[in-house]
Order: sequence, then C-alpha cells, then structure tokens
Amino acid sequence: MSLYSTKEKLGDDWLLIEKVFAAAGADQDETLDIMNLISFLRYRVSSHQLFVILDEEVHKKNIEGQVSRGELHKIIFERKQRTTCSEKIPIFILIWFLPFFYSFSTRLPFIFIALEVQSKERGGELWQVGVILGTYQACRAIANLLIVAFGGKNPFKRLEIIMVSLGLFGWLTMAFYTSTSVWSLFALCGVGLSETILNLQRSVIIETEKESPAGLVDNTIVASRLGLQYAAVSTGSATAYIVGGIAFTWGGFKLTCWLGVISHVGQIIGTLIYLCLSRIDKKKSRKQDLDGHDLFNYTIYQLQAALIISSHADDIARGASDVLASEPQGYTIAAKKAKDNIILTRSLRDMFNRIFTKNEDSKISMEIELNEMKSSHMDGLKSLREDKLADLFPVDTSVVANILVYLMKTRGEKTLNENEFISYWGPRVYLSIFEEAQESTVDTVWPYMKVVVATQAVMALCIGTFLSTALLYYTNRFGMEADSVGVLLGIGELLGMVFILLRRLLAYFLRKISLHKKLSSCAFGAIFSRPLHVPLVLIILSIATMGFTIPHMITAIAFQMLMSSMNDLSVSLLVELTGSSLPADRFKYYHGLGQWLRRLGNTFTGVFGPILFSFNMSFPFLLFGFINFVWTFLVWRLMYLHAKKVELSNNNNDKVNKKKSGGQCFCVSEPFEPFIATMKTPWHVLERQYYSLNKNRIYKALNPSQIAQPDIASLNQCILQMGAALKVERTKRRALEERFYEYICQKQELGDTGMI
Repeated sequence: MSLYSTKEKLGDDWLLIEKVFAAAGADQDETLDIMNLISFLRYRVSSHQLFVILDEEVHKKNIEGQVSRGELHKIIFERKQRTTCSEKIPIFILIWFLPFFYSFSTRLPFIFIALEVQSKERGGELWQVGVILGTYQACRAIANLLIVAFGGKNPFKRLEIIMVSLGLFGWLTMAFYTSTSVWSLFALCGVGLSETILNLQRSVIIETEKESPAGLVDNTIVASRLGLQYAAVSTGSATAYIVGGIAFTWGGFKLTCWLGVISHVGQIIGTLIYLCLSRIDKKKSRKQDLDGHDLFNYTIYQLQAALIISSHADDIARGASDVLASEPQGYTIAAKKAKDNIILTRSLRDMFNRIFTKNEDSKISMEIELNEMKSSHMDGLKSLREDKLADLFPVDTSVVANILVYLMKTRGEKTLNENEFISYWGPRVYLSIFEEAQESTVDTVWPYMKVVVATQAVMALCIGTFLSTALLYYTNRFGMEADSVGVLLGIGELLGMVFILLRRLLAYFLRKISLHKKLSSCAFGAIFSRPLHVPLVLIILSIATMGFTIPHMITAIAFQMLMSSMNDLSVSLLVELTGSSLPADRFKYYHGLGQWLRRLGNTFTGVFGPILFSFNMSFPFLLFGFINFVWTFLVWRLMYLHAKKVELSNNNNDKVNKKKSGGQCFCVSEPFEPFIATMKTPWHVLERQYYSLNKNRIYKALNPSQIAQPDIASLNQCILQMGAALKVERTKRRALEERFYEYICQKQELGDTGMI
C-alpha cells in the first residue's frame, strides 16, 4: 500500500504534499528525486538560494538524494525544533531567567516592610503597614492594567525595559535616601510598577507561535512552558524570602535594598539579550539567509500561490456564480495570521517582484504569468470541473488577467502594488494550507473561563493575607525573627516548585495507568487531571489558610508550608488552564485581567490584613480562607455543567466510547463523571472536539452581538467580486452576440448563393 493511500483521509496537508510531488513530475512512488524537484523549482520559485541549500539539506538525511512524502510533510507542518544556542537562549530567558529575578524583586518587600515600619527608627503602626503594603499591591495591579491597555500585541518589547527601570529606580531611591519617615517607603511604588509577569507569559506564547509554520499555538506546549515558568517564579520567591530575611536581620534595610537593585540589573541584562536575539532572528527572516526549514516553507508557499492563482483564474472564467463564491470562510482570521507570517509574506513579495516588472503593465504581466502556468505542470494539479457554458463561451486569458488585477487592486491606482498582491493572496494561501488546523482552533471564550479568571482575585485573598500578616503573626505569637520567618516562607515556596514538578509526574503516571490498566473511570485520576485539579487545590488552600490559626507552632508551620506550596501550585494550574483553554489572541486580555484582579485581591488584604490583625490575630486568616472555600464550589459547579455538555456531545458523536464509558463506571460519583475522559485525553482537546462538532451553534450562543456586525473588509471584497462578476457576464454576453452575428452572416451568405 502506498504512503498516499494511508493518509488520504487525514486532511488537506497530505493533499498539498501530493501537489508538490505531482508538480515536480513524480508518480505514486514513495520518494522524489531531488534533482527533479530542483529542476522544477528553478523555474517556479523566486529564491535562487534554495538551489544551493536544498540539495545539502536532503543529503544530510538521505545520501541517495531522495525525499519522501513523510519527510516533506514533517518539514512543512511539524513544529520547528530549537537546535542552536541563539534559538534556545530566548526561551530560557523567558521561562527561567527573567521570572526568577522578577519574583525575587517583587517578593522581597514582604519579608521586611512590616518590621521596618514598626522599627525604632521609623516608629510606625500597624495601620501604616497596611497603607504601605496596600499601596504597593495597588501599584502591581496598576502595572497589569497598563499592560492590558497599552501593551499591544507584544507588551514585552513595548513595556519591559520601562517597567523594569521603574523598579530599579524604586530600589535605588530607598538605598540612597536616608530619611527615617515611614512615608519614604512609598518608593516601593516603583517596584510595584515593575510587575512584568504578564509580559513574560505573553512572550512565551509568541515564541511558541513562531515554532509553528501556521503560527498556531500548541496548547500542550504552552501549558507546559507556563508551568515551568511559574516554577521559576516559586524559586525566585523562595530565594527572596530566605536571602532577604537573612540580609534584613544581619545587614539591615540598606543591604536588603541593594539586593533589589541587583535583581533589577539582572532583569535589564536578560531583557536586552532577548531583544537583541529577537531582532537578529527577525532580520534573518527578511534577508536571503533562510535555513533549510524556512526555505522549504518559502517554496511551498509560492507553489501553492501559483496553484491558487491558476484555480482562481478558472473560477473567473466559469462565470459570475464562481466569482461570487470565491471568498473563503475564515478569511478575516486568516488575514491576520498571514500578515504575521514573515516567511509567507516574503515569499509572496518575491513572487510579486518576479511576475510584475516595474516597466510593464500589471495586466500584461498577469496575462503572461497565466499563460506560463497553463504550459507548466501546475495546470494539471487542479481538479477539473466540467462547465458546459465555459466551454461554449470561454473567457479570454487577457480578460481573466484584467479581472484578477481588478480584484487585487483596492486603492484605485493605475498599477498593482506589492501590498495589494500580498493582502489578496496571503489569506488564501494560508487557508489552503492550514485550513484544517484553523477550523479546529477554538476562537471563543467559554463562560466558565470568565469565572476562572475572576478566581484569581478570590484566591489572592489567601496568599495576600500571608504576605501582609504572616510575618506579624510569627513574630507576635511565636517570637520569631525575620530571618527565621524568611526561611520558613522560602521553604514553603520551594515546596511549591516541588509540587508543580510532582504534579506533572503524577499526571503522566495516571495517564499511563489509564491507558494500560484501563482505570479510566477512577475518580482519583479525574481529580488530578485538568481542569478538576484546580478546585481540589483551592479547597486544600482554604483549609491550610484557616488551619494556620491553630495556636501550636509546629502545626502552624506545617499549615503555612502547605498553604505556600498549594498557592504556587494553584497559580500554576490556573495559568495552564487559561493558557490552554483560552484563544491565543484573547489570552493577553483575559490573563491580564486575571492578574489585575489578583493584585486587587492582594491590595485588599494588604490594607485590611494588618488592620484586622490588630483586633484578632486569627481573624484575617479565618475570614479570607472561608471566602475562598465557598467560592471553590461555585467554580466546581460551573466546570461540571460545561464538562457535562462536552461529554454529551463527544459521546453522541462516538457511540463506541459511550458504551465503554457506561460499562467501566464502577467508582465514579456524579460530580466527577463528566471529567473521566480527561485521564486519557487532555481537557483542551476535548473542548476542541466539542467546539468542532457544534461550532456554529456555540458561536451564535456566545457571540450574539457579533453576528450582526458587518466586516468592512469582507464587504469591500464582495463589492469587488460583484464587479468582477459583471465584467465576466459582459464578456460572455459579447461572445454570445458575436456567435449570433457570425451565425446570421453565414446564413445570409448561404441564402445569397442559393444553397438554402
């Protein structure tokens, strides 16, 4: 059995591979001779560099100079691996280096501010501690809001240096300013404005998009990377608590401030390195020095563009109905993706410069290109559709070229320009290659996800209470020093990182067990899988927060460490859930909103935690822990209702799975049953399947206001298509009139000669 016969049902990507092989003159054999491919590409593709590198790239993998369909599919469609240091360093900076120093700097104030305000030199009170910490947390919230409002598509490049510099200014001010006033500590506002975790998380998604030829995010990889990023945050927090507590106890306030200065200098260095490497990578993509992977994609884009142009010309020649139906579905989204694809844009730009010379009319150049396509292999790759009307009254190639140029021109100028050519064909080329992946992508926000985003604020009440009050609680109830408290808080943060890593191992082993031992209906496995592990961890977090008030030092320490570790784990799980279940283009807004709400929760506890502590040492922990406990069951209920819909839809589509699920359910109660499938299949994949099966109904239900909103670009294109249709009909009408005129003239000549 041939390779093609085994993959013909997998989608349009394998059909594209067949087009390339057919275009190069290959039969249905397994491999293609590289010389035949180079010979064909020398005529069809603009990049001369390809002919130098292509042979070397293939010979590295196959000494016989043959490339198989599977190898070509891997080059075009699979995620690009990072192999060189210049490719690995940016992702390391975003996942480990910058998150560590960011966390170190922003967590450092919590280990000494409460004691510094109440020191003999400053003589502050508990309400002043609340004001200072509340203002600091409010500045962190403002920083997240500024990123959402002004960060743009890539907030890291726009705001990172500015925000980190504000934090450096804040630490330097406190390090050099000698005032003993409590209010001089408001310089911490600069440190609060350096809350840049949202920039780092968004950049991780952008870097993951770059690895995909389609510019689509692999949700599994994003979730994994965001989890590792938060592990780095936990490590930075632990280091800040331990080192900061020791520095404040033995070196005082100034030494602790210099630690903050060092952390921000490290952030600036890491940011500059990342920006420089990103700039080099962007220049590389625009110059004639693409690597083998990008060159293959460059080539495929031009081949596919030629196929689409030729097919588009046939549609125009067939008449008005085909012209009006030529607008592809999902055009608007594809236009954004195509614009962001540097290789696709460059490929079409080079193709434009090859087809349209500066001193030649656009219509003539288009006509020459169409004639060349007819005489090449490209014409035999299109599906041939019979159209008797087109056969009777064919539209001349010059007219077709004229209409194509008319469709591409949007500014009314005499000659076609480069941007118009790219804007018209870019989305169509993108859709023709990646349409299947585009259709399976969820582009709406589930209602339960909005509650998950709001959970950031409620969950922050627990950790915010500890950040503002735990130091006071330990020192007043148990008589501890700042260095001892810092060690305890640091150990809790390190345990959080350990829990994050152990959770990954646990999920891996549970999935292995479910696949090999068929324990897919065990509620235990569902609880520890996404998304149900989020409410589970929140329940433990609430219990640990309330348990911290038990007046026994060993017990309090145990609950504090449990709370710290569960807080880090819960934040990591929430970030992974939002990163995998939210559309990539909505992640910045909703995740930024969640971070802002989280800082508001921290601000609330920063102000009222010390004030409530002054009335009763246990009251803030009991109050905010109970609020989080009640909220968790609301989250669970909404997740359950959504999972019920997903399970019902997917099981109705697969009757076999439905029978299996019913036969194996032996230890599952009602709250867990809809989540059983998450043991074998990731949650975001189940949601994607549900969305694909009910796309139109879900979109109408969740986006009622957008249904009636017109798309100006689509309306403009529709008007152009209607005009093109009229031109085609006019051409065919004239052809019909000429046929009638010839027929009448012939009949009159025969009558004059007496033959009729």
